[in-house]
Amino acid sequence: MPFDNSTDLVETPDLTKPSLIALSWVLRHKEAWPPGYRWDYSHLYSCAIGIYRRSWPLAGPLSGAIKRQQYENMFCHYAYRPVRDADVTPEMVADRIDAYLASHR
Repeated sequence: MPFDNSTDLVETPDLTKPSLIALSWVLRHKEAWPPGYRWDYSHLYSCAIGIYRRSWPLAGPLSGAIKRQQYENMFCHYAYRPVRDADVTPEMVADRIDAYLASHR
């Protein structure tokens, strides 16, 4: 990972509680994805937000936990341009989450 921060864990973070740290980790570990989940960044329910909603269905929206510009930089498709939606990977989103976390310690 490009950032030396709390998501660079050898051990699994607490996945029972929703957090950006947990979401970043889950994005990097397909074995932790919800059963039957298929990544497709071009659709809301099959991108990082979809993983978040299926992993922690009772949690509130991530958009309320962080500023809109930072949320959009991590999760909105236009923030990754010129990369096509089909080419955005879970690791790319996790890298953005990690950058945010590193800048807010």
